[in-house]
Amino acid sequence: MEDFTNYMSEEDEAAQAAEYEEMLSELPIMNEVSKAIATLKRVDWFHHVGDKIDAETHNIASDYMNFLGFDYAQLHVIGDWDEVFPVMETNNYQTGAWESEEAMRAALTFHASEQLAPEALEFLFSYLAAALSQHIDDHITETFANWDLDDTQLKNLMMGSAMQACHTYILAKTFGDDDFHPFILRIKLYASGHWPLGFSGDSLALF
Repeated sequence: MEDFTNYMSEEDEAAQAAEYEEMLSELPIMNEVSKAIATLKRVDWFHHVGDKIDAETHNIASDYMNFLGFDYAQLHVIGDWDEVFPVMETNNYQTGAWESEEAMRAALTFHASEQLAPEALEFLFSYLAAALSQHIDDHITETFANWDLDDTQLKNLMMGSAMQACHTYILAKTFGDDDFHPFILRIKLYASGHWPLGFSGDSLALF
């Protein structure tokens, strides 16, 4: 096959050189992203759903509620898979908590856009999905086997919530400056092996 790179114009070569230079300038951020992904790969996704909530996990949940601005909320422990869908229904959601998280996500995304070109930011999240989707899917498959589950909708829900938590964790860890950011604390809840389903009414549901 003929190598058409020999026909690259001087303008294209200059553009390519500039692109490489920009990528190199962003390597420190990509190194931080790689560290964050390594942390996410150590998470035992969903392996302790249905188990008793220990004191450490309870404390993390309290911090998550407090730093999100809902210190009055209570922890609601989910006891069975049948409770998952009713809790996750949109009309059950605490809209205040959702709006608070969305505002935090938007602020972090703005900070990210100040430091990364749009193409680099898009690459970052594509890289995140490629690095973690199969890993999380394997954990969900193992959980399904342990519980003798077979529900595609449930599996998609688990995958979606986990990937969304990874997305916001990367934003908080890479572009934030707060180790107690709710998005970091939420991943710590996942790291406990439990599933933070979100706020329903004035309670944080944790399975």
